[in-house]
Amino acid sequence: MRYADGAVVVGENLRFNYKGILPDELVVPVHHGMEGFVTKPKARQASDEIRVLYLSNLVLTKGFFVLIQAIPKIVQQVKNIKFIFGGEWENAQTKEDVMRYIEENNLSEFIEFKGRVIGEEKEKLYYDSDIFVFPTFYPLETFGIVNLEAMQAGLPIITTGRGAIPEIVEEGKNGFIVPEQNPEAIADKIILLFQNKELRENIRNNNIQRFKDFYTKEKYAQRMIDAFLYLHKKLDKNPD
Repeated sequence: MRYADGAVVVGENLRFNYKGILPDELVVPVHHGMEGFVTKPKARQASDEIRVLYLSNLVLTKGFFVLIQAIPKIVQQVKNIKFIFGGEWENAQTKEDVMRYIEENNLSEFIEFKGRVIGEEKEKLYYDSDIFVFPTFYPLETFGIVNLEAMQAGLPIITTGRGAIPEIVEEGKNGFIVPEQNPEAIADKIILLFQNKELRENIRNNNIQRFKDFYTKEKYAQRMIDAFLYLHKKLDKNPD
């Protein structure tokens, strides 16, 4: 990396990767963007049930089991709720341990595992949900593209402060940042959102607008162009 003239990172919080290698002014943060969903949202049928979605591989450090550990507290206060998990299991041992916990705590009726989901099936899963939870504590977490997917679908986001995630999720406006490996905090935020339909609707509108304003592929392309032009100028290079 010492041969680099400059660097692009996916958020302000990732600048540290180049500390001692490049001057801070030559490290440019550029948030990701993504393709818009192909699937168009359909109005969900009227229901009092709240659907909570986790979508990433079922890896312990991605936090899916922390969400499962939050469920016993949640269902003490909330009965009409379903937890949907999309993603492949990390390994057979993890699956065995988690399924045992679910059985021992009588949680089976509240949980559904979808396995690997891609394409329009994945998009539909977002649109069929009400809340998105991604409580990652993965050591190399940088951004969390799933958060942008949830934002595009208008879902309130409950996540952690890993990497650049706090730059994406503004507390109370488009979601909540919770402490890592803290089922109690996750439970509290889910209960809050369950009890406050107006808050969910406000966050939904904020997220849809925020995605359009900042995270489309076109906005991302412009950020990258601006970053390269900035580095050219700093390095006294001819942008042509």
